Amino acid sequence: MALKKLLAPLAVAAILAVPAGVMAAENPLADLDTTPHKIEMGISWGGVASDVARRSGGSRVYNRTGISDSTIRDGVKKMSMKSETITFRTLPKSPAEMENIRDRFYCAANAIAAFCRYTEDPQGAIEMLNALRGPNPMSNQEIQFLKERLANKKYLPYSYFKGATVQNNYTPTQPYEIKVSEYANSYQSEGYVKLQVTSAGADNPRYMTLRKKNSTGEWFLWEYSGILSGIRIPAADDPWA
Repeated sequence: MALKKLLAPLAVAAILAVPAGVMAAENPLADLDTTPHKIEMGISWGGVASDVARRSGGSRVYNRTGISDSTIRDGVKKMSMKSETITFRTLPKSPAEMENIRDRFYCAANAIAAFCRYTEDPQGAIEMLNALRGPNPMSNQEIQFLKERLANKKYLPYSYFKGATVQNNYTPTQPYEIKVSEYANSYQSEGYVKLQVTSAGADNPRYMTLRKKNSTGEWFLWEYSGILSGIRIPAADDPWA
């Protein structure tokens, strides 16, 4: 009885505005907190999703779960994030070999491929990056930055591809696959998108920013310094491995 009295205030309905149809996304609210006290109260996140989904036919959703609107709003935001896995049978070696580069996900994936190319053909890689950057070609300072970050680190850009590990010296499986994802703060700045990729040699995702050309809707590579940050050295180079 005491538990019922405790939960009584949670029965008050709060209205949460959510676009119609958003609840159709797979695995709704998957990343929300699932602490034991919520489970003890008889609230499962699967139940939350079902309860909200049953009320999502219109432009409003009624929150009868007892979970705060802000928590559910964050969950709905995560549900709408998009990821794409880009596959290269062979890595492009020139601007002519890059495909669909004005799409934000492909633009990001091709940037990683260009960094891989830099370790074999610096000038060819710069041409690729300039094609991705469009109206904003690389400055001499940015070219020098690229040179410094990839010096003796041929493995670094390969670490973003599927199958690469510290133990196999960041050797990806083929065909080359890379997952590019939006995240909660991808669209904080109007006209820009921040996308994340994961390196097998880092504990946290790395980010690159793309800028949108409003007149055409095309995306261009804008900032990527974090992608070139150091990672764990491969086993072959580690005297303690």
